Amino acid sequence: MVDPMIAYFKAEKAGSVLIILAALIGGFISVYMFMKLKENFLTGLSIPLFSIALIQLIVGSSVFFRTDKQVANLANTYSESIKNFVDKEKPRMEKVLSSFRIYKWIEAAFIIAGLLLLLFTSDKNLWAGIGLGLLLQGSLMLAFDIFAERRAEIYMSWINSITGG
Repeated sequence: MVDPMIAYFKAEKAGSVLIILAALIGGFISVYMFMKLKENFLTGLSIPLFSIALIQLIVGSSVFFRTDKQVANLANTYSESIKNFVDKEKPRMEKVLSSFRIYKWIEAAFIIAGLLLLLFTSDKNLWAGIGLGLLLQGSLMLAFDIFAERRAEIYMSWINSITGG
C-alpha cells in the first residue's frame, strides 16, 4: 500500500505551487518597487524579496516538475520490491530531513539579520528595507520548511514502519 507515499508527494507538490506563487508575487512586487517607486527603503526591500523569490521559484519549480515522475518510479519500485524501495528511499529521506536543519538555520539567520538591521538602522533607509525583506522572506521560508519537514517526518515514519525499523 503506497497511500502514505502518494499523500506525501501530493502535499509536496501542492506546497511547491504555493512557493511558486509566493515567488512570483514577491518577484513582481520587488521589480515594481525597484523600477517605479525609487525610495531607498523600498529599493532595499526589493533586494532580498527578489533574490529569495528567485530561489523560491527555482526550488518550487524543480519540486513541481519532478514529482510525478518521482512518484511513478517509487511506486514501481515499491510494487517490485518493498526492500528495494526502502533501500532507495530511506537514505534519500534521511538526507532530506538533515537538509531541513540547515535550511532552518539559514532562515533563522535571515530573520535575525533582518531584525538587527531594522533595530539598528535609521528609519526608511536602504538597510532598513533590506532588513524587512530578510525578515519577511526568512519567516515565510521558515514556515514553509516547518510544514515540509513535518510531512517528511510522517513519510519517514511510514518508511520505517514497513520495514520494522
